[in-house]
Amino acid sequence: MATVGSARCLGMSIAVGMLAKWPYAFFLILPIGDLLLRHVREHQGDLNAREFWRPLVTLALWAIVPIAPWYARSLGNLLDWASHSFGSEMVAVVVDPAPFSGAAVFYYARVLCDDYLTGAHWVILGAGAICLLLPGQVRRAATRGGWRPLLLSAAGGWFALFLITNKNQRYLMPVVSVAAVISAGWVPLVERRLSRVYWIAAALGIYLVIAWNLFVLAPPNPIDGKVESLAAWFIGRAQASGEEPRILVVPNDDSLNFMSLGYAINRVVPKVVVERLHRTLTAEELASYDCAVVLVPPLEETPISRHSVAATTFMIDSSGWRLRAQFERGDGRTIRVLCAP
Repeated sequence: MATVGSARCLGMSIAVGMLAKWPYAFFLILPIGDLLLRHVREHQGDLNAREFWRPLVTLALWAIVPIAPWYARSLGNLLDWASHSFGSEMVAVVVDPAPFSGAAVFYYARVLCDDYLTGAHWVILGAGAICLLLPGQVRRAATRGGWRPLLLSAAGGWFALFLITNKNQRYLMPVVSVAAVISAGWVPLVERRLSRVYWIAAALGIYLVIAWNLFVLAPPNPIDGKVESLAAWFIGRAQASGEEPRILVVPNDDSLNFMSLGYAINRVVPKVVVERLHRTLTAEELASYDCAVVLVPPLEETPISRHSVAATTFMIDSSGWRLRAQFERGDGRTIRVLCAP
């Protein structure tokens, strides 16, 4: 807020973040509130001055105008979703860890270690943090107040994540930017005449970390969820019968996601309903579906595939379901399409 140019850049970054994902607002509330409070204190003598209002107006315009069309169109749906996610209905439907519980802390800690930061990342992050904790760096950061926005952003974001009933690993994405800045804590310590050498070394290190992640920690996945093949089968069935089946995806996971399958089918047959198993269903409730997609043998259950083993076992053994198609997944498991007779 020191200059109009910096206020413009801040407004543009807020707009980009809000267009990427609306929960980004949770990471903005505390740092922006702190920034506005400090701006008011700096101009306590004359709040009517042009120097006070011009950065505020610039920030508001660049933050609001680019996102206004999308949010004006989607605000109603977002408010409905927010009330659902903060309410008791979501607890009953999703069965995720309760807000402000030890299980919620463990959930995001596990996601952070498993899905975001691997061993190499922790080493780089730790090295950057050590550099930032050196006495000279701490004094410099305290004088400039440069770490306040990042720390407030992380604190506000984590608080909101524990408050929301629905848990998802995607919600941690804004934490990556904070980790990236901390990982670069060594940069101010580098002498200017050596900066080129250090940047080349850092670029090489980043390249090696990426290669390590792609080919060692997360090699190419041999699993094929057969989403296109499944979609083609259901589309052909719907077009031949003239009916839109109600489909249950039992092993909902990254390789076979019910939303991906539903999107692939609905591009051709719009009214087909594809749902995921999110709770224990009775035999009568299962019978309300025309078809089900199961995985044999079942996968170990995860937070997004609870109750899938019991449902798969029941439908395979039940006379009320018939095998209509099957596809090899590539990992020794078979994707089976079961339909009511």
